[in-house]
Amino acid sequence: MISNYITKTYPNHQSIATGFYEENHGIVSNHFYDPRYNQTFDIDKSPDYWWTEWPVTPVWTVNQLYGQSSGVMQWPGAHVRYRDQSPRYLQNYNHSIPWNTRIDTMIGWLTDGRAPASCVFAYFDEPDATSHEFGPFSTQTYSQVLRADAVIRYLLQRLDEKSLLNQTNLIILANRVINLNDILDPSWYDWYGGSPNWSILPKPGHYDKIYEILWKASQTMPFTIYKRQEIPEHYHYSRNRRILPLFLVADEGWDVFQNVSQVHKPKGWPVWGNHGWDNRLLSMRPLFMANGPAFKS
Repeated sequence: MISNYITKTYPNHQSIATGFYEENHGIVSNHFYDPRYNQTFDIDKSPDYWWTEWPVTPVWTVNQLYGQSSGVMQWPGAHVRYRDQSPRYLQNYNHSIPWNTRIDTMIGWLTDGRAPASCVFAYFDEPDATSHEFGPFSTQTYSQVLRADAVIRYLLQRLDEKSLLNQTNLIILANRVINLNDILDPSWYDWYGGSPNWSILPKPGHYDKIYEILWKASQTMPFTIYKRQEIPEHYHYSRNRRILPLFLVADEGWDVFQNVSQVHKPKGWPVWGNHGWDNRLLSMRPLFMANGPAFKS
């Protein structure tokens, strides 16, 4: 499967939920700036209008508009009310809830005698979280992959117990150092996002200078700098005011930081995992597995 660009968590989860590119649904990174509101998006605290300003509706809301019930288990952005409604069944993000408990809760939604859910979305933050800390090929990440396999087996077992396995369409998806202060004076700009992608907002009078310096540096360093209007069309990532005038992306396998002292050194330092690079790269392609009566074998 090819993810949307940028290959970051919140933008791609919103694309999966709504079917829109990031430039169309407005969640353009995990951390970004909106020049209209002069505010920065916070994944935990930002009000609903950050999500609902553009005319998009997640599948779980569409399902309910057709008279069905939906459930959402810890999916990013599920707390937001669309079309003046929330999912009938909702569990906001809580890392401490055991995985099997989450499965049991969702089975309860599907079998609720009053209004059984006919559409359920669920998010699990592993093996992503461990891969960031220890790297994608670490033994720790491999253990989390085995854990994910086990919870999928448990889900199938519980569906079978309730005679739902052959009636349920199941889709399993995944989303998918340069020291900038050596190149630019940090007083010339503000930037938003997270490595390897950064949206840059030049301060008045500095746009041309910043672009020229970064373009020259990119000829010998592993990153690319774009003017917003020059971001490649296949990214579908330019037609939104939240994508700022300059956009910097590191080459595959590289990260960009303002200052090396700001780098979060994970437990697996100096090897760790990341995502966000070109969505056409094989390394950025997540899995897509589906099973159920709606899918041909």
